[in-house]
Amino acid sequence: MPPHGAHTETPAGAVLPPRGWCIHAYRRCTPLHHLHCLSAGRARRLLLDGADVHACTRPGGPTPVSLARGLEGGSDSASMGGGGSSSADSPAGLVLLAAAPWSPSNHRLFPAPARFAAATLMRLGHELANTPRFRGVAQAIVDVWRGGVMPHAVTRQMDWPPAPTAPHTRRLRARALTPK
Repeated sequence: MPPHGAHTETPAGAVLPPRGWCIHAYRRCTPLHHLHCLSAGRARRLLLDGADVHACTRPGGPTPVSLARGLEGGSDSASMGGGGSSSADSPAGLVLLAAAPWSPSNHRLFPAPARFAAATLMRLGHELANTPRFRGVAQAIVDVWRGGVMPHAVTRQMDWPPAPTAPHTRRLRARALTPK
């Protein structure tokens, strides 16, 4: 085995970079894996573009979430929406917040199709709550819908179908896709 930092030659004759660099690059397969050198703005853009916070090259390998926990001192409080030592403005804090189930506090970090689905499903929840059956308890229905149904219904990987092309639905879609 060549010393650390030396180039390695494969049986086919190809020259590889130093072994340590290859292993590091192999285990970190997405830009989101490089949290230590990302700005908060770049991390936010990657999350909005649908970056997978659980991506890894092999079972048990590092994921952006596991790396973010390491950078933030292992605190799970950010992913649960609590305080703790995590800064929601740091790239690691953003990843931990985005990895949590959908909530109004992390809605802004979900990709556009998931935000559109969330807005559509919330409208459905409000319509359900305003039916005669739930007269007098409409706000309770909306609260249960937001806290109990929405986190299970909205995921980062949603591939929501495009909105219909009628003019009134284009306006609704534009409002739903606008970051808050």
